[in-house]
Amino acid sequence: PTLSLEKLKTFFKQMVNRPEVHVVLARYATNNDYLSPEDLQLFLHAEQREYNISVEECAKLIEKYEPTTDGRINMYMTVDGFSSFLMSSDNYPYMKKKLDDTHPLTSYYVKTTYCSGVSGWPDTPLLTTENYETVLKNNFRCIRLEVWDGVDGPCVWHRKESTNRIPLTTILETINQHAFRESEYVPDTVKERKKERKKERERERE
Repeated sequence: PTLSLEKLKTFFKQMVNRPEVHVVLARYATNNDYLSPEDLQLFLHAEQREYNISVEECAKLIEKYEPTTDGRINMYMTVDGFSSFLMSSDNYPYMKKKLDDTHPLTSYYVKTTYCSGVSGWPDTPLLTTENYETVLKNNFRCIRLEVWDGVDGPCVWHRKESTNRIPLTTILETINQHAFRESEYVPDTVKERKKERKKERERERE
């Protein structure tokens, strides 16, 4: 059997449908079916803490992400446009300017991953250092390490997912190598260590 283009579009929407996005849209939509610029501004103020965004800027976001011509003309954002915006760089959780680190930790978004080093789950779960490297390069700041006693020392093993085991030292070496390559916010201790290593390499060349 084959699918027509329209049936394929319907099938795709059903596959990627996220009910929680509909719930959030309905919470802030005056109409329940779509967001006006004012509704979008309220959402950004209340949920994303974007207090400086104006109604005019919200209208530009609707023009940019709303897929329907009628929505762009009449200034409303459907659930498809809202989903596109939520996944876009305009809704990126990291600040593009220098981080103000004077607030409590609870004031910040911490990019987190649960099955950090696992791929192929649930059918053929595989724990690899490459998977940890990938999440670190994608700026995840909170990752999961499930540490167990192993035959040759501590190992990382996701028991619930029935993964293979990797020595803890191997994972820690991967974290040390890649954790701060994609972020300028490096702890002072790491900065000092890097400076010391640089000086050591320079002395070795002399």
